[in-house]
Amino acid sequence: MGGSALSVATQRIDAAAYAKMGDRVIAWLDRLVPGGRATIVPSYRGKPDFGDMDVLIEREALQHAGGPDMLVHRAGQDFGSRAHRRNGHVTSVEYRDHDDRSVQLDLISAPAATFAFELAYLSWNDLGNLIGRIAHRMGFRYGMDGLVYMLRDGDHAFATVTVTTNVPRALDFLGYDPDRFNAGFDTMEDIFAYTASSRFFAPELYLLENRNHTSRTRDRKRKTYSAFLDWLAAGKAPAADYRHAWADRDDSEAVETERMAFVIGARNRFPAFACELDKALSERRMLREVHERLNGRLVAQWTGLEDRKLGALMRRLNDKLGSTERKHAWLMAATTAQVQAFVYDTVDEAGIPDT
Repeated sequence: MGGSALSVATQRIDAAAYAKMGDRVIAWLDRLVPGGRATIVPSYRGKPDFGDMDVLIEREALQHAGGPDMLVHRAGQDFGSRAHRRNGHVTSVEYRDHDDRSVQLDLISAPAATFAFELAYLSWNDLGNLIGRIAHRMGFRYGMDGLVYMLRDGDHAFATVTVTTNVPRALDFLGYDPDRFNAGFDTMEDIFAYTASSRFFAPELYLLENRNHTSRTRDRKRKTYSAFLDWLAAGKAPAADYRHAWADRDDSEAVETERMAFVIGARNRFPAFACELDKALSERRMLREVHERLNGRLVAQWTGLEDRKLGALMRRLNDKLGSTERKHAWLMAATTAQVQAFVYDTVDEAGIPDT
């Protein structure tokens, strides 16, 4: 993914050589990983040359067949690979064709459950990242694992709930035409036009000055993203008279209200999401109530302990309560007096003197 992961020099190859390489690689994977899906991640069809090839492989089938180590070993035997690199779920090896040209082959493993969504996200150059900007503004994350919603308490994300792993339904929710996506794209211009076709599209969502430092630094390095900014600057995006009227991004209350409206819309469209969201919120409420019934601040007030002695007592209390499930069940049923008695009994058992 990117064509620069290996320690050996690699080359770009033309579209015809790339097609031959693809046929050979897929046939190779069909032999090595029987029963597992393996698909070349498509780029726009008019792309003249390539510096690497990305192939998505079904993770469970790959593990059953011997895992990434097997691929590295067989790439050396079958393709003359002299170098490899592992980065998370991506295994990069050298592919050497019949003309002894070296090309980076990135073998990406994806879970069977989200294989189709990961393929869609990675397809068509950087389109997944461009679509993700709209999802982010709506309060969601569009990524390799699906369209998801992250529940936050301030800056802390305490739960991630899947909205859908159905690609057409996710695209439709984000304001896109799934049929147009499925037809694929011949040019970068086609990809950019599709990005701008959502009724929720707004150019300001993409401008680097409106991004945080991390995102700005990352996307400035992306050739497709930079080319899209140039496309926007040239005034090629369609008129915005039918677009969603986004709230002022500096008005945090208005943005939050806007995002909650999208969450309500997602709940109505995706019943399973609504169920899982309610479950996550219920668990969060229970955790807060459990914490309010027994925490370091209360124990310090009751015992007068602090610092290391307080920490030692808290560890002992948690050990006595046992598993998380048992702890939660007992604290939810206990009265304040019972919790206090439990703390005092533990202090006596441990022989911890008061401060």
